[in-house]
Amino acid sequence: MTSSPKIKTEPGLPDSDSDIEIVGGLLPPRKKIRQEPDEVEDTEGEEPTIKVQVYLNVETPPPPALHVGNQTIRQAAIKVTPRGPFIFDFANDYAAFLSMITIGARAGHPDCLVRSGMQWRFDRPANSSKKPVTNETGFKAMITTLLEWKKDWTIMVSMPPPIKHTDEVISNFSSK
Repeated sequence: MTSSPKIKTEPGLPDSDSDIEIVGGLLPPRKKIRQEPDEVEDTEGEEPTIKVQVYLNVETPPPPALHVGNQTIRQAAIKVTPRGPFIFDFANDYAAFLSMITIGARAGHPDCLVRSGMQWRFDRPANSSKKPVTNETGFKAMITTLLEWKKDWTIMVSMPPPIKHTDEVISNFSSK
């Protein structure tokens, strides 16, 4: 039996002790290495600086059902007032997030926000489930989930309308 001789065609190609066999002067095809986009700047000791687009939906509940005689008149749908977009950085804390939401909801103070009804979800897919962001623990869970997400950092924050601040209520009564 005779084996086919190994052919060396160029000085840069593997030599005779290599386990790569060159047939017809061609090298075996190389695998393409997929490079990740440099969207996340990962430095030592620092948090990534990723910008998140935040859209705010202020959801006003419908009025109570109206009863006329034995019939109930159809209840109106929830009124959604879209606000935004706002840009939020992962390096910011919960207080900065609340102040951004306060400005977007046009509330006078972060204490006016109804945090118990605040929820967030990804913009895509549209049927993604809402998750609570009612306190700092929910905020940290949101950031952790967003850091695992590889693209499209756009979220929707839904909340009930803010309540009036006591200073606003007192100024309304004193000006009349």
